[in-house]
Amino acid sequence: MNLVENRLFTATQVASCIGISSQAARKALLGTPADGARIIRGVEAAAWSMDRLPESLRKRLAEQARRRDYRDAEAMLSQPPTQWEPPAPLHKIHDDDIEYATKLRDVLRPWLVKQHDLSLSAAEREALGTADYFRIFHSRISHRYWRELFARTVQRDRGAADWNRLEIYLPNKPKAKEPASRVVSEALAKEFATVESYMKACGNPANPSKTEQRAIWTLALDNYASLVTGGMPGKKAARLVRSFLFAKAPFLAATRDALLKAFNRKREALESSAADPKALRDGREQNGERFDLPDDDRDRLIHRAVFYYRGDVAPAWRDLVKDGFSEPVRRRYFGKAASKSHVPASVMESVSSEVQILTVMHQGPRAFDSIMLVPDPRERQRRHDAPRAARVRFHHGPRGPQL
Repeated sequence: MNLVENRLFTATQVASCIGISSQAARKALLGTPADGARIIRGVEAAAWSMDRLPESLRKRLAEQARRRDYRDAEAMLSQPPTQWEPPAPLHKIHDDDIEYATKLRDVLRPWLVKQHDLSLSAAEREALGTADYFRIFHSRISHRYWRELFARTVQRDRGAADWNRLEIYLPNKPKAKEPASRVVSEALAKEFATVESYMKACGNPANPSKTEQRAIWTLALDNYASLVTGGMPGKKAARLVRSFLFAKAPFLAATRDALLKAFNRKREALESSAADPKALRDGREQNGERFDLPDDDRDRLIHRAVFYYRGDVAPAWRDLVKDGFSEPVRRRYFGKAASKSHVPASVMESVSSEVQILTVMHQGPRAFDSIMLVPDPRERQRRHDAPRAARVRFHHGPRGPQL
C-alpha cells in the first residue's frame, strides 16, 4: 500500500470514528466523487481524502478527534477506534443487566436494521419504537428517551452494524455479578423479603446509616421471632437470619464470626428490653454524660414526626421544644440549637428507626406493600402484623391516630 492510499479513507472508516452506521456515511457521501479505492478484505471500496469529505463529516470527525486526544481527524482515521467494550465481560455482569440488555436488543434491533428506511417518518418510527419498548418491558418511556437509547447503541456499534452484539445494549453502569457467597436461595429471599426491601429503600443501600442499620436489625430480629413462634428451633432460625444478613448486608459485619457475635448481642439486648428498638444502639454510645429523652416526650416526638411531618423529625422536634415537651426537656433545649433544623444526635438516634418504620405503615397498605413486596395477601398480612414492638405506643382512635 502506497502513501497516497494511506491518506484515503472508506465510508466504513468514517462511520466507525463518528459513531454512525456505514449506510449513513455512504448516504452523506452521495454526490461526492471518490479520490480512489482501497482493498478491504479482498473487496475494492471507494475511498476519499480528508479534504474531499463533506464539511458536515469533517466537523464531526474533528470534534471526535479532540474528544479522544488525537492530533487531528486524519490521525484518528488512520488509527480507527477499537470495538466498544463494557467495563466488565458479560460473564461477570449481573444477570439483571444481561436480561435488560437482551430485552433492549429485542426492542431496538428491528429499528437499527431499517434505520434508513424512508417509508416511515422519524415521529412514526419513535411511536412504534416506544410501543415495542412497552410491549417487552411493560413500562412506558418518552420518545426522547427512546432516541437516547437508539443513539447510544449506534455510537457504541462504531459503524460495524453488528446489531446482534449484546454488549452495546447494556446500561451505562452495569452491576457486577454477585459472588457465590452473596447469593441466597429463592426460599430464603422470600422469607426475608421485608428486610431486603427496606435495605433497597435506604439512602445508600451499599452502606446504610447507623440508624438504618438499626432498623435492619429490628426487622431481621422480627423475622427471627416469627420463625421461632412458628415452631422452628431457635438455632436453625438464627442460622437462617445470619445466612441472609451475611449475603445481603455485608456492611453489618466483615466475617461470619463477627456477625454471629453481633447477632447474639443484639438479640439478647432486644429480648431483655421487651423488644424496645432503642436497645439496638451500640453500647459504646452510653459512654460519657448523656441525657435520655423521657418516654412520654419520646412518644410525643415520634407521633408528631409520623403523623404531622411524614417522618421528618426536625420540624417535629422544633414544634415540641417550643410547646409540647415536658418542662425539664424544654429548659434543657429551648433556644440552644445551632440551627432551626438541629436535633440532638442522641435523640435522633433514639427515634429514627421507629419513625421510619411507622411512617411507612401510616402511609397505608399500598406504601407498606411497596416495602414488603409480598404478593400473597395472607402472607402480606402476617408480615404486616409482625413488627408490633415498634407500634405498641400508638393506636387509632375514632378521631385518627392518638397517643
